[in-house]
Amino acid sequence: MNDSQMESWGKSLGSLHTCSQVYEPAKEIKRKDWRDGLDHIAVVIERHSHEKEALLELDNLRIWLYSLKQSKHEYGLIHYDFQQDNIFWHTSTSQFHIIDFDDAMYHWYAMDIVAALADVLDNKERDSSRQVECFLRGYTTIFPLDKQMIEHFPKFLRFSKLYSFSRILTALEDSDLSNTPPWYAGLRLKLMTMRDEMRLGFSNPW
Repeated sequence: MNDSQMESWGKSLGSLHTCSQVYEPAKEIKRKDWRDGLDHIAVVIERHSHEKEALLELDNLRIWLYSLKQSKHEYGLIHYDFQQDNIFWHTSTSQFHIIDFDDAMYHWYAMDIVAALADVLDNKERDSSRQVECFLRGYTTIFPLDKQMIEHFPKFLRFSKLYSFSRILTALEDSDLSNTPPWYAGLRLKLMTMRDEMRLGFSNPW
């Protein structure tokens, strides 16, 4: 994306959060929240008791997340997967349109920004600061963002990685199969590599 599109991407997420602030779902269909996410991670790690680093990461995340305030200006229903494979650019309106709300949950709005920019924030091969700056410039023209929430981006990224780690562990359970299609071995190896790389990150200091 160029700078203008990055800014429009941020505006689109800001607009979504503006809608989220006033959205009131029926009680019987209310989405899960970050606590459910932590519980899911805990259940998966319990099945993989050798993942000591992940368990420590979970404990640290739990302590930190429970310490955050949940004001209506900072917390609500988020998309959680506002990445480029789920948005469509409409040239005539200069807007992004969004699909795939499967992972939506109640969380801090900053988490949605981090989840959207996860690939950008985690790319160590290039300076991503300009892209992040453009995204946030667009976002904050629509929706306020406290400076402290920006400072929390690295910790929200750790939540995203641990949550993804738990889902990869689940996907790899009983995955050593025979009589698989040609693409299967490559996919399994890719997931195993991602799992191992994520595990290394859990040892980084808080």
